Amino acid sequence: MSCNQSNHQNYLWSFFFQKQSSSVALLALFLLTSLLLTSSHLRAQDQNQFLYAAIVSGYDYSGGASLFGAGVYRSELQNADWQRVSWTHLPVRALIVLEEEDPQVLLLGTDDGIMRPFSNTSGWKILTDWRVRDVLDLVVDPFQPVNIYAATGLGVFISHDAGTTWSNSNHGLKDTFVSCLLPDLQVPGRVLAGTETGLFESSDYGQSWKPLALEGIAIRALLRQHISPGIFWVGTEYHGLINSPDGGHVFTPVALGEDSLSIYALAGGKPGEPIVAGSFERGLFMATEDDPQWRHLEGSEQFGTVFSIALFESGQKMYFGTHGNGVWRTIDGGANWQAFGLTGADVRRLLPVTIEQSP
Repeated sequence: MSCNQSNHQNYLWSFFFQKQSSSVALLALFLLTSLLLTSSHLRAQDQNQFLYAAIVSGYDYSGGASLFGAGVYRSELQNADWQRVSWTHLPVRALIVLEEEDPQVLLLGTDDGIMRPFSNTSGWKILTDWRVRDVLDLVVDPFQPVNIYAATGLGVFISHDAGTTWSNSNHGLKDTFVSCLLPDLQVPGRVLAGTETGLFESSDYGQSWKPLALEGIAIRALLRQHISPGIFWVGTEYHGLINSPDGGHVFTPVALGEDSLSIYALAGGKPGEPIVAGSFERGLFMATEDDPQWRHLEGSEQFGTVFSIALFESGQKMYFGTHGNGVWRTIDGGANWQAFGLTGADVRRLLPVTIEQSP
């Protein structure tokens, strides 16, 4: 193993298992997520878009000082004005909104379990027990929205009642370190799981699993192209980006012009949107409908490793969560870049939310 590989591996160990102790909770913030209302019937002037950021740490590696406490922060899209809205010093790696609830509710995937707003003095409630830790991904089933899947360092956990109760579901998994999950938008019951030893598939809503492809390869990100009959994109550790044009039967490496590249984030793929990949230390790569050849976005290497991507306006406006460089954005499709606050923060997930404004 080379020195660079060793450093990279040590970094990844920190990436997936970095632990920080939780301090005394903030006072009640339950009303925060009761405002998470999105509806196609709302008038545009009555809506305001926000960006939520899940932070593992906010440590200034050059100066040796803590800049931000771990947790969830929120800002408007126009100006970087980040405010913490969760418990302080609680590492958060995953965020989702439960759209079926009225009002909608924000779920947090943390190093200490899965949390939701609650009417107690802390404003939050832990939904899981000691078995559920190091939550790396949360996804809602598109066909049965009461089903929520959690990828953790100890396997897959599933809730069949919108997060109230959780059970382990590892039957058939060869490796229980699961980095990411992806329900198939076009096939009911089908879920893909990215593990340290390859890609696994479930055809029964996550109750059982079988190997699908890429044996021996660590999977970090999954994306299904919405406009296709079955195009999947897979981000891997050291093996770059891999594509399946036939719904997950044949997988082919994508030429990105980089050796041993690691891909940690994938976004886009809706009609008119580009597909964007976030990499380890090399910033961003992108392909579009008009130019399907993947290209590196010049200048994006300045913010290093990208863990999360949020797209707006068909990809003209994009926000990126990075390792140690906070949030960055482009408002012109990647021609120019701007720092967007949380400098020094390790941002693992970005979640756009539309909130109804008070009358």
